[in-house]
Amino acid sequence: RSGARNTAAWGRRLGRPVLAVPGPVTSAASQGCHRMIREQEARLVGTAREVVEEVGPMGVADDGDGRWVRALDGLSGDMAAVYEALPAAGAVSVQHLSETSGLLPERVRAALPLLELEGHVQREAAGWARSR
Repeated sequence: RSGARNTAAWGRRLGRPVLAVPGPVTSAASQGCHRMIREQEARLVGTAREVVEEVGPMGVADDGDGRWVRALDGLSGDMAAVYEALPAAGAVSVQHLSETSGLLPERVRAALPLLELEGHVQREAAGWARSR
């Protein structure tokens, strides 16, 4: 009823890991997580270390050889500010990026092509988005 199962279903559809933290077996609020774990709809995790084992550390990416590398290594200044201002999903305008990053629109416009060349962002009909 809380929407957690719906969110988990969307996560699976999007190919994202779905994790669940078990709760007390006597609690009605824990039954949804327990059911997802039992039916193998979610992986059981109990610690932050187990979460990192499943999805990897935040702000890093797998280089394809099993090594973790910082996804934003080499980004600093305006480029880092613009990238951080981009939403996780969807595209936004230069004006929105300017307001969110605190940079002048001209500086945002200068950073975006550099981010695009490095493969961090892409231009879409609705504006700029993080590359997939």
